[in-house]
Order: sequence, then structure tokens, then C-alpha cells
Amino acid sequence: MNMKFTEENNKIVQIIPAEGWWALYKEADGKYWKSKVACFALFQDGSITPMDCDSSGWVDICKETDNLYRIYHQDEEPNHELITSSTLQEKLK
Repeated sequence: MNMKFTEENNKIVQIIPAEGWWALYKEADGKYWKSKVACFALFQDGSITPMDCDSSGWVDICKETDNLYRIYHQDEEPNHELITSSTLQEKLK
């Protein structure tokens, strides 16, 4: 069976815990903020997508926002406080 996957029929088939993973977002004003990645979702087409959780408990696909900057593991980021653009710029030097 040759099935073409679209957003409508590409369903999540499994979720995998994402212990220690974070999503970093960049706002239009240049400020950064992070959100804990709750899980990785495996889709029917074989793609894997991170899903984060906000303070109200809402879980959503990280890629559905256009301000996602990157996904990283806590071992990559020594300081787990809220990241500001100035501290990020210092780390990138």
C-alpha cells in the first residue's frame, strides 16, 4: 500500500520521554526563553518531533511555533536559569 502522508493523516504512533531536553525560543524583541520538552513524538511517516509543556500543562509540538530557536539537552547548557539574549550572545562568542 502506497500512502501519501499529510498533516491530517500523519498521526502520532508513540511518545518517548524526553528527560533533560529543553526547547529554546527567541521572541521578536530578541529575548530568549526556554520550555521543558515533555516527550518526543514518533509519527506514522517515521519523523520524530519534540513536544514541550507550558506552565498550564498544555503539551504541544515545538515546531508549530515560528520562534523555535533550537532543542538542546541540559548537558549542553551549564546554567539552567532563564536565558537572556545577552547571556546567550556571550556563550556564542
